[in-house]
Amino acid sequence: MCKKKKIWIIVLSSAAAFIGVVLFCLLWFRSFHFHLNGKSVQTLEVGETYIEEGCTAHYGWTKLKNVEISGTVDSNVLGDYEVTYTAHYGKKQGSAVRKVLVRDTLPPSITAPESVTVTKGLSPEAAQLEYTVLDAYEGDLTDQVTIDYSKKKITLTVSDTAGNKAEKEIAIEWVDDTDPPVVTLSGGRHVFLRLGGSFDDPGYSASDNVDGDMTTRVTVRGLAALEAVGTHTLTYTVADAAGNTGSATRNVTVYDPDAPYDPSNADSRVIYLTFDDGPCVYTPQILDVLARYGVKATFFVTNQKPDYQHLIAREAKEGHTVALHTYSHQYSVYSSTDQYFADLEAMNEVIKQQTGQYTRLMRFPGGSSNTISRKYSSGIMSRLTKEVTDRGYLYFDWNVSSGDASGTAAARDPGFISRNVINALGDGSYVVLMHDINSTNIQSLPIIIEYGLSNGYRFAPLDEHSPGKHHGVNN
Repeated sequence: MCKKKKIWIIVLSSAAAFIGVVLFCLLWFRSFHFHLNGKSVQTLEVGETYIEEGCTAHYGWTKLKNVEISGTVDSNVLGDYEVTYTAHYGKKQGSAVRKVLVRDTLPPSITAPESVTVTKGLSPEAAQLEYTVLDAYEGDLTDQVTIDYSKKKITLTVSDTAGNKAEKEIAIEWVDDTDPPVVTLSGGRHVFLRLGGSFDDPGYSASDNVDGDMTTRVTVRGLAALEAVGTHTLTYTVADAAGNTGSATRNVTVYDPDAPYDPSNADSRVIYLTFDDGPCVYTPQILDVLARYGVKATFFVTNQKPDYQHLIAREAKEGHTVALHTYSHQYSVYSSTDQYFADLEAMNEVIKQQTGQYTRLMRFPGGSSNTISRKYSSGIMSRLTKEVTDRGYLYFDWNVSSGDASGTAAARDPGFISRNVINALGDGSYVVLMHDINSTNIQSLPIIIEYGLSNGYRFAPLDEHSPGKHHGVNN
């Protein structure tokens, strides 16, 4: 290349460079320049506080005083945020952007013991694990833990939605089996058995933490004693493979419902259960309860519900006393002696049809002490108590009221009824007023009977030699 040509190239290159510098300077002096304090792309851990570090701005060489900042950063929510910085020079405007990235990079925190004990013979899965998992962003992740079991350790693993993984190893310490089997009794812990009857065990089961179901290995001791009257203890026992023994006990009271009663003995105790106003829909269940315990009672019957007349025959057939109460059970029978006896005799005809014989035993509606009869005839109870006796009837009142006919909400509470009876008992004989038209007595009756049998009382039906427990006549 000739010398002239090289000179021209140098001249042109220099001119181009000069023109470039001039253009750059012209552009630089006519544009905005921003300097972000801190990083232009800033990463925050979720929950970490965002601190605005600010920005400086120039137009050419001129520093601009007011830089507007816009955009928000919610560091509690994952995401990509932008903070915009805006400046003005005359009518011109320029801006710059800082990116703030909120990320979750921390793994969840697992709180768990360093070791757990497991009984020998069980699997590692039997360990009683207590642990919690908290994540700084997602909160409680306890229910998302994966558990891996081996003979030596238990490994807890959990990941949050961002993929951060945490792991915790828990050592297993194997210990000897010292827990006894558990024997569970079905039915009551205190049951009753009629003398000479066959003991039908209400049932039992046994389980062990290692050996599982051990019901078939339970032994029952004390059965031979059930041939005699009294309260006896049955012991249910079982031993596991490690030699631990578990047991439970049940008391069985053997009673003789036919034991002789000596009324001349001041210490004799007898309870006459009496039921008024039936028969009705509940009477069969009352009879079933009495049959279960071998207890006899007295039913002062009515014809209020003719469809249940046939139950009078069942009452008599099962050894209970059937006695007169009233045919209609309307207090208007007290309007006159003739009206009263017409009602009484109509009921006796029903009894004769059902049992084959009449009865002399009776109870006045409301008892001999009732005052409602005053509404119908003054002095009629004084006349009736004498005339029924003159006609050969035997009337019975009561000296214990169960309260089952009070008409209050308490009359629907088996505990209320049974307490009224039990709290009134002592030495001597007791005629208890109850009603088979109150369904609650299906639950209260077993409580009363079991208390009586457990405390030396004898249950008997009323007969011609039983105490009348007469009330004072109030009309």
